[in-house]
Amino acid sequence: MANIIDYLKWRGDVPLEIAPFNPVDGLIIAQFSYFPYEDVDSSFTGTASYKLGDLSKKLYDADLSYYSNSPRKSDLSFMSTLPKCPRFSEMIVSEYMNNVDIEEGIQFSAITVFSEDNFINVVFRGTDGSIIGWKEDFRLSYSEAIPAQIAAKNYLKRIAKTYKGPIRVIGHSKGGNLALYAVAHSPKYIQKRVKIIYANEAPGFSSTEIKYPGYNLIEDRVKFYVPNSSFIGMLLLNNMTYQVVKSDSFSVAQHNAYSWQVKKNDFVKSKLDRSSVLVKNALEKCYLSLSEEDLKTSVETLFDVILSSKAETLGDLTKGTILKLFKMISTSTRLDKETKKILRQVVLELFSSTASSIKEDGLFKKKKTDKPQLKQA
Repeated sequence: MANIIDYLKWRGDVPLEIAPFNPVDGLIIAQFSYFPYEDVDSSFTGTASYKLGDLSKKLYDADLSYYSNSPRKSDLSFMSTLPKCPRFSEMIVSEYMNNVDIEEGIQFSAITVFSEDNFINVVFRGTDGSIIGWKEDFRLSYSEAIPAQIAAKNYLKRIAKTYKGPIRVIGHSKGGNLALYAVAHSPKYIQKRVKIIYANEAPGFSSTEIKYPGYNLIEDRVKFYVPNSSFIGMLLLNNMTYQVVKSDSFSVAQHNAYSWQVKKNDFVKSKLDRSSVLVKNALEKCYLSLSEEDLKTSVETLFDVILSSKAETLGDLTKGTILKLFKMISTSTRLDKETKKILRQVVLELFSSTASSIKEDGLFKKKKTDKPQLKQA
């Protein structure tokens, strides 16, 4: 079955003036936002820019084996194909920002892509596999905004102030949540410039946040997509209408954008699997039954255990850490039996998703001792 790499080979030579920008194009740009640009050019921040095709070549040629999300086979194929596709290769990538700070509890990254249809494409990176990134995802269950959401709102405001023209806002995973949050919390004069928002399997919002009136103002421009066995897209609450995409993978591994099935100018549509509906209902029940204080306590305790193991990414988690998490959940006096069951399932799902990715795409295992520090922006 065909995925975004096949799409690049089919449609990569078709200019936007002939075949307008579509949801598959949005997912491709969202996927491109995950790569560590600062590790191929330390000066690539702020207004520095590259043609997308040239940046892809640099990424393909670079040794990124030390990177926590080392390129998978699919990534390498993706990066080697993009420079051959005029539809994407001539786009200009700029305004790269990357901020990962464990003490501040933030994992935020964004790029702006200028396409030949004169759109400004603001793209927010999703969770990058770092423990701090996943902790920030789970902090979405609280009513207050997480640091990455505030950063996203400020980034969009700055880009809108700096550049003229219509805007698309795009994101995958947490990046989709940031896209929705940034637009919903922007002034109306910025909202009017945003013509469409692509949110690809994004987690939802807290019960307080979902009532914010800004979401009603942008709802007609949101294109929300989830795979047929969606897990991440079922987290928390969401009143957006979503479209289900057929994936050729299973369970949480469907979060991988390369597993999404595509056709000429759209995704292959599907129906939500029964397992995904059950997860959605169970998580909502768990979430709505806990007080915000208990939610916060559960999440903070969960990640305190993970961080105490010195793990930096999900791939670093050991069997011992997982057993500690299970013990912590089981002995908690704040959680009822059903909530404990759901939290144990969540831990298993996160762990299995990492294992699935390694098995499916063969993550590089070599790591350099002189790993550079993530650049703060």
